[in-house]
Amino acid sequence: MTRHDFYCAVGARIQAVRKEKGRGQKDIAAKLDLSRESISNIEGGRHALQLHVAVQLAEELGVSLMDLLPEQSTTTADVVPDARELFKARVLRGA
Repeated sequence: MTRHDFYCAVGARIQAVRKEKGRGQKDIAAKLDLSRESISNIEGGRHALQLHVAVQLAEELGVSLMDLLPEQSTTTADVVPDARELFKARVLRGA
């Protein structure tokens, strides 16, 4: 999974959760003091998501940060570790 693919997958998860919660891009943007275009760029994988913004998005959407990470890809399972496992190892354990 390339960096671009990762950000596209994260953006797609954010968009899916946002729509599931019935929230609009403009509403989320206002709560996070971002532009609607920034939210659109994040969801489209065109903007590298900063960790503090990811945390704010998760809080605003009422989900955990883990819920915004993409599932493991079956095509990269043997090459690239699951993003959720990387997150646990590096952030949750302080590595």
